[in-house]
Amino acid sequence: MTLTENRYQVLLPGREQPVLLTPRESKVVTLMMLGDRAKEIAWKLKISLHTVNSHMANIKDKLDCSTNFEVGFRLGWFRHYQETSAMHN
Repeated sequence: MTLTENRYQVLLPGREQPVLLTPRESKVVTLMMLGDRAKEIAWKLKISLHTVNSHMANIKDKLDCSTNFEVGFRLGWFRHYQETSAMHN
């Protein structure tokens, strides 16, 4: 996963081309991975809860995931969190 121009570029196994998340999808998934619930994300981004849920459905579809945990795992957030936590200990 790389972040370019405020977009996540994700290389998935079995795909030649990377998956690109839109800038808004990138913001939504970042807030989600930082622990915000859908209502909090909607409030912070000043969008409706329905829109947040639509973004999450699109993200899961693009990344071929069925849960938020899978999204985080696919994007490497948990590995990043572990590396960051280890640095502070």
